[in-house]
Amino acid sequence: MHADQLHDVNAAAFAARLQARSADHLANVSADGMRVLERIGHTVAVLLPGSAFFVGYPPPDARRFLAARVPVALATDHNPGTSPLEGMPTAIALAVTLCHLTPHEAIVAATINAAHALGRGSRTGALVAGRRADLVILETDDERDLCYRLGAPMTTSGTRALWWGVGFAAGAIVGWLIAESGGLFIGLLFLFPSSIGGDRVRAGIGGALTGAGLAVLGAHGPALDLTTLGAGATLLAGLFASWQAFRRP
Repeated sequence: MHADQLHDVNAAAFAARLQARSADHLANVSADGMRVLERIGHTVAVLLPGSAFFVGYPPPDARRFLAARVPVALATDHNPGTSPLEGMPTAIALAVTLCHLTPHEAIVAATINAAHALGRGSRTGALVAGRRADLVILETDDERDLCYRLGAPMTTSGTRALWWGVGFAAGAIVGWLIAESGGLFIGLLFLFPSSIGGDRVRAGIGGALTGAGLAVLGAHGPALDLTTLGAGATLLAGLFASWQAFRRP
């Protein structure tokens, strides 16, 4: 429920009495509204620092909610009018800077607490046995970088690895089929595509060429002929494309 964004209209208390899953914004929730949220204890407070940042009103103070033992979640409030914010890492960073959450509190608010705000807290939101593996791989060994590296593309490498793996599997299948059918395999034709496109495209191409080259070499045997030379060239092209895709962070 949209509640007390710009003025206190007793919406937080109303949401709590209705036992709404969430009350959103809450930048101007009153002390009475906070007491009702605490007493009923069902509604998650979803803070939207991106909206406060873009519109320019004072952001909600997350310490008030935590002191009242009201669970806090985070979201982007993505919309074209007041919060064109697309990435949750930026929402996490703004929550730390503007709403006074610690990095750990902000990550909890953006994951398990956000899942509870959607009624899915028993199925997702945490990496525990029995829940959905809804996860991303970050290019960091410190989760606090989510709050520090504002706007940095921290999931690029994981995406490239996925593209490479899919390409490798597809290329291996195609290469094996070509080798089994006795077809002529000339990999030099693929040197050109290995150097074009974005990093994810190059990762996919690199994986496909690497898989195809290895599959043909493995199935065809050590004979020195055009098929072997083509497979070797394809393998080299795949390794070159893979290097291009992963050389940048």
